Amino acid sequence: IGVDTHPEPTASRPAFRGPLGGQRPRVISNRGVFGSDPVLLLAVAALVGLSVVMVFNISYFNGRERFGDAFLFFRKHLLAIGIGVLAAWGASRLSSEAYRRATYPVLGVVVAALLLVLVPGIGASHLGARRWLPVGPLTLQPSEFAKFAIVLYLARSLVKKGERLSSFKYGVVPHCLVVGMIAGLVLLEPDLGTATLAVGFLVFMLFVGGVPARLIAVPALAALPLAVWAVFTHGYQLKRI
Repeated sequence: IGVDTHPEPTASRPAFRGPLGGQRPRVISNRGVFGSDPVLLLAVAALVGLSVVMVFNISYFNGRERFGDAFLFFRKHLLAIGIGVLAAWGASRLSSEAYRRATYPVLGVVVAALLLVLVPGIGASHLGARRWLPVGPLTLQPSEFAKFAIVLYLARSLVKKGERLSSFKYGVVPHCLVVGMIAGLVLLEPDLGTATLAVGFLVFMLFVGGVPARLIAVPALAALPLAVWAVFTHGYQLKRI
């Protein structure tokens, strides 16, 4: 009696879970300069183009009167756009696996920077706010990098937890703790706008990621009194609203 030495083929692990279980992602090659959706790229280009017009419009007379150079801020803005385009091109060359591996290192660096910026003598303050870290000739604002870190963390965590997102313990609690810690550090600067945006990222990504709306409503309603308190304890923030 012959013995079959060929093992039974094992099923590959599904690429998606939940309603998409068993399906495999389509492989799409990088297209164009940034390998992205051309409609999305056009929308970003339109916003950047509008910013060029607006910066020139509002800074021409201010630059000429204060610094004797009407195009000072306009040139700086063009330089920032050039750096941003190069950064966007570099980011588009990275794989999703590279972003996945970078998630927790980026998150750790951002939290450390948000703590450092609150230390007198290290963080730079201006008009009562302590939001900047001087690094040589540059001044960095950690809260801006915190937005990127939050998106990376939520994306990786939501994918990893999969079907467990339907439970409050796994779908809501850990994400609220991490984002709440970052938003709390940003509020201490204080920077209510960025903290509010961080909470917006949290709610939106939890909803898109598959967390039931009824579970998202619990921390959202619990945070509402804190948001009202933060607004009414700072007169300038109330005036902005």
